[in-house]
Amino acid sequence: MLVALWNFLKAGWSRVNDQIMRGAGRRPIGPFGSPEAVGSYAMARFKYRSDLGNGAFDNYTHPERIQYGMETGDWGNMPADCDDLALWAYQALKTVPGCSPYIVTLRDAGVVGSHVVCAYRQGSTCGVIDTNGHRLLTDLTSATLCRVFTEVYARLGYRYVEAVITPYPF
Repeated sequence: MLVALWNFLKAGWSRVNDQIMRGAGRRPIGPFGSPEAVGSYAMARFKYRSDLGNGAFDNYTHPERIQYGMETGDWGNMPADCDDLALWAYQALKTVPGCSPYIVTLRDAGVVGSHVVCAYRQGSTCGVIDTNGHRLLTDLTSATLCRVFTEVYARLGYRYVEAVITPYPF
């Protein structure tokens, strides 16, 4: 319930912020031939930058703005963290034939909505793209997503307990 409320408020602020920034650069995304190509492209070009206040003022940056930063290298003062990459990957994966992407918010036991990833299905294959790259998974259950990302972020002390499908905000 808290994750859904947080994501609703975050989506609203993000749409307002996108209108405020309407003069900033944008580029169309894709097409891509495979989820692996999306992951490789992102890892070669994405520049992680925390939201204002080290994430305290969390918002989504429109995927076409992230694409602009990836293509030009001009990130300006634009934030680009896990949720921004997840939204970009969602749009990029929509260009892959037969691919169905999902935005997923992973809730840490101590923090609401502490990591956002883009999961996908393509035929019998499923996987995820996040700020650590592309990885294939056996399934997209909440238990699997929480286990995998708890292992990825164990050194930071995160323990994910819930994976919530999150509506695309734009």
